[in-house]
Amino acid sequence: MNVWSWALGGVAAACFATYAASPWTVFSRAAPATVGLLWIKVAATASGVAQIWIISTTNPGHIWRYAAACGLFLGSMTLFSGGVRATHDRPLTVAFSTDEPRHIETTGPYRRIRHPFYASYLLAYLAGWVATDQILLLVTVVAMLALYAAAARREEAKFRSSPLAKEYRHYAQRTGMLVPRAHHRRTGAP
Repeated sequence: MNVWSWALGGVAAACFATYAASPWTVFSRAAPATVGLLWIKVAATASGVAQIWIISTTNPGHIWRYAAACGLFLGSMTLFSGGVRATHDRPLTVAFSTDEPRHIETTGPYRRIRHPFYASYLLAYLAGWVATDQILLLVTVVAMLALYAAAARREEAKFRSSPLAKEYRHYAQRTGMLVPRAHHRRTGAP
């Protein structure tokens, strides 16, 4: 354990605290909490605590791990902030909500990915594993990826069965779910 571990643990704690508050500060609630949302809350809390504890108490031995983890945390917070700015005037509902979609967000990070909030959370979990190379933190990345992917698929199913289905289909063709889709430009040349 060293000062770098504590500093990075503090960055992780600030990041995860921001994300933990988001159901009340960023998103709206259209209906009572669902079982899926409860699963995400429990798993995210346990994963966040594990991340902070292990980052704060592990000496990775390589400064490049700290630098890479700091970059991932910075990218995570930047993506999250972009999502907050894009949805500020028309907040989205929390994960696993059962409401019918009323609009498709296509500004900010939504121009390139359909679920920037989930992607930002996953970058933060990935940062912990990169910083420490601890298998438990890799498990948290995989577990949270499974939960966020399930939530994203559920939200996309809502769009496909809503009056916005056709517009959403076109949007989904040009954007990635959690990572930007590679675009190939046609040049007219063979």
